[in-house]
Amino acid sequence: MDWGIVQEASTSGAVNVGTVLDSLRTALAAASRAEEAISQRVLRHGAALLTRATERISSLGAAQAEVAQARSDATRSQEARAAAVR
Repeated sequence: MDWGIVQEASTSGAVNVGTVLDSLRTALAAASRAEEAISQRVLRHGAALLTRATERISSLGAAQAEVAQARSDATRSQEARAAAVR
């Protein structure tokens, strides 16, 4: 057996494996960065949705208070008219 050929094949294989591992590490790092970027975008989008929902809930609360006040005013007005008629 020609040990030179075996050694050359072994070295060549090690270089190829090393290159593949380097490529995999690079791809993994890129995937990790992409995942982080996506996570940040999702968090920002979620925060924006929550902010809008909170604003709408506040607006609805204010509208409900206005409706309650209008009903109260209408009830008082009706009572005053009824008292005036008597």
